Amino acid sequence: MGDVNEREETPEKRTFPGRLYAGCILLALLLEVIVFQFRYWTGQQMTMIEVPLDVVLYQGDYGIAEDGTMILQEANGQNLLQLDLRGLQVPVRNMEIQAVCTDGHETWQNRSREPYAELESGAVWAQAVQTAGDTNRLLAAKMLGAGQEDVIWFASGQPAEYVTVLLSGVKGHRIQLSRITLNVPTAFRFRFGRFAVVLLCLLFLAAFRPGSVLWKTPALTAQKKWQPKLCIGLGIGLVMLAFLIPLLIRQNPVYLQSEGGFPFYRQLAHALASGHTYIDLQPSPELLAMEDPYDPVARLEQEVPFYLDYAFYEGRYYVYFGIVPCLLFYLPLYLIAGIDVPGWIVLSGLLFLICLGQLVLLKKICERYAPKVSQACFVLLWLAGVAVMSLPQAMGDANNYYIPQLSAIVLFQFGYAGCLAAAQRMEEGKKAGFLLAVSALALAGIAGCRPQMVLAAATVIPLLWPYLLGKKAEERKKQVRYLACFFVPFAIVAIGLMAYNIIRFGSPVDFGTAYNLTFAYVNTGGIYAESIVNGLYYYLVRPFRWGSGYPYLQRNGLEWSNPAGLANHPSVGGLYLLYPVLLLAAGILCRKKEEKQENRELRYMGYILFVLVLLLTILDAILGGMMDRYKLDFAVFAALAMSSGVLMMTQRLGDKQKFPARLVLLFLTVGALIVNGLSYGMEGVSYLLQVNPEAYAAISAAIEFWR
Repeated sequence: MGDVNEREETPEKRTFPGRLYAGCILLALLLEVIVFQFRYWTGQQMTMIEVPLDVVLYQGDYGIAEDGTMILQEANGQNLLQLDLRGLQVPVRNMEIQAVCTDGHETWQNRSREPYAELESGAVWAQAVQTAGDTNRLLAAKMLGAGQEDVIWFASGQPAEYVTVLLSGVKGHRIQLSRITLNVPTAFRFRFGRFAVVLLCLLFLAAFRPGSVLWKTPALTAQKKWQPKLCIGLGIGLVMLAFLIPLLIRQNPVYLQSEGGFPFYRQLAHALASGHTYIDLQPSPELLAMEDPYDPVARLEQEVPFYLDYAFYEGRYYVYFGIVPCLLFYLPLYLIAGIDVPGWIVLSGLLFLICLGQLVLLKKICERYAPKVSQACFVLLWLAGVAVMSLPQAMGDANNYYIPQLSAIVLFQFGYAGCLAAAQRMEEGKKAGFLLAVSALALAGIAGCRPQMVLAAATVIPLLWPYLLGKKAEERKKQVRYLACFFVPFAIVAIGLMAYNIIRFGSPVDFGTAYNLTFAYVNTGGIYAESIVNGLYYYLVRPFRWGSGYPYLQRNGLEWSNPAGLANHPSVGGLYLLYPVLLLAAGILCRKKEEKQENRELRYMGYILFVLVLLLTILDAILGGMMDRYKLDFAVFAALAMSSGVLMMTQRLGDKQKFPARLVLLFLTVGALIVNGLSYGMEGVSYLLQVNPEAYAAISAAIEFWR
C-alpha cells in the first residue's frame, strides 16, 4: 500500500506532470464559472417582477419606516407574509427577499445568572410555501445573512395562486423588510475561497492518485531524515494550519468576549498566585442552604444560582478540571506579567500542536517500523489521523471542556515520540536517560489533564521492555538507571497530584468528581452493564444520519434509561462509522511465522492501542455518561492503531494488491477529511448557527450553490 519499490525510478517518471496539474486548474475554473454559477447562466431570460410592499398580506400589525420599508414584528418571531400571484401569467421560479433582523441581540448567562457574552446577528430565516388549489408545498428554506443579497430558488415551475413566506429572526423577532422581487436573474459571483478549496482538492487527488510518483518516492532518506521536498510541503501545510485554526476559532464571538463563559483556568491561576487552591467565587445563600447541593433536580426546582462545572466542597468552589494546563499556559504568564492569556489563544495553540505532534509521532513510528514508507502513504496517514480526532468540535464549544483533553493528547504525542527516540538511542548504545525522563514526564503529566487518559503510558510497554526489564546481566546497571529515569517522573507527578488533592479535599485520591456541580447527579454513579454496552455502541458504532442541508450531519439522542443518572447528550454517530478509515487498524492482525522484532513491537502496539480505545470508552460511559466530546479521549489512540495497521499491511501486500489498497486508503482519507470539515458547522454545544449565523450563512451559501 505505502511501500517503495526497491529499484530507482527513471528521471522521466519523476518529472512534474504539468499537464495534469494545469488540467486541475482549468477544471476548478470551469466548475466555478460554469457549474457553480449555473443559476446565473440559466436565469438570464427571466422577467423580473417587483412586488409592492403595500399589497403584501401580513398576519398582524406592521409599521412603515421613513424609507418606505416594512417593520414586521411577531411575539414568537414568526412573521407570515402572503403574496397573491393569481394575476401573474408566468411561473415563479425564485424570490429575492431583502430583510434584516433589527433586534438581533442575545445575552448569554451562566448558571449563576451572570452575563458573559453579547451576541449580535441580523440574520433571518426565510421559508416559502406554494399554494395551488388545495395543495400547499414547501418550496425552499434558507437563511439570509445580514447584508447578503440571497435569492431563494424554487424547484417548481408551475403557476401558483399564492406564495406564503415565513420570516423569523435568528436572534430576534423584529424584521425590517425592504424588498421582495420575483424571478430575479442571479448575479455572477466568483467566490475565490470556494475556487481555492476546489482547486486544492483536485490537486490533492491528482498528487495522491495510486499511480503517482508520491507512492514511489520514500518519505525518509537513508539517514531517516525528511526528504527535502516533502519537508517543504509539510512545512507549507503547517503554516496554512497556523493561520486557518485561529481564523476558524475566531468565528465564535464568545471566545473573543470572554473565556466562553467558563474562566476556570484564569481563576485557578489567580488562586494559586494568592497561595490557595479554592476559587474566589462566593456561593449563593440558596446553594449553601441546600441539604444536597449536588442534586441537579433540586437545584432546578428551587431555582438555585450556582456556577456550573465547578467542584463545590465545604462552602468553597474548586476547579474540577486537571491542573496541568493551568500550570503550563495560564499561571506562568500571570505571575510574570499579570496577564490572563485568552482561552482562544491557548485553544489555537493546542490544536496546532496536535497537528504537529501527530506528524512528529508518525515520523518516529515510520523511522522505526517502516523506514521505506512512501510519501503518499505517510501524508495520508497523517491527514487521516488528524481528521478522525474531530478537532473542529473544540472550536464551537466552551474551551474549558477541551483544553484538558487537548493538553493530554499533546503530552501523549510528544511523550510517546520521545520514548521512540529514546529506544532508538538505547538500541544504538547512546545515552538516553534525559530524553527518557522528559518523555516520561510528559506521559505522567496526562494524569493532571485528563486522569483516565494516563492509561496511554501502557503503549510504551512493548517498546521499552527490552531496555528497562530485559534479562541481560551485563545491562543491569544501565537498566536500573533507565528505570529510574522513566518511573521517577511518574512518582513526582503522582506525589504532586496527591498533595494537591489533600489540600483541596483531604484525600490523595479524591479528584473532586463527587463534588462537581453539573447536570447529572454525580453521587449516584456505579458500574452498570447497560452503561458499558450503551457506551460502546454510542461512542464507537452508532449509525449516523444525514440531513438535507448544511452541515448535513445530524445530532440524535439515544434512548437510554441512564441507570447512573449521568449525562445523555445527542450524538453525531460512532467513531468507527463516522470515520471508516479507522477500520484499517485490522492490519495489525497481519503476521508471519518468522517476524522481525520491530514488526512484533508494531503489532503489540496496535493491540494495546485497540484495547485502550475500548477501556477508555467504557470508563467514559461509567464516569461521565454519553457525551460526544468524550471521543477526544480515545480518538488519538484509534488513529494510531489505524496507522499501525496500515504500516503492517504495506509489508504484506503483493504487487497486484497495491493499486486497490492505495485507492481505498485515499478514498477513506478523503471521506474522513470531508466529515471532519462538515463537523465545524455543527459540533460542540455552541453550534455555529447559534453563535455566528452570518458565518453559517456564508459557508452554507458557498457549499449549497444550487439553493
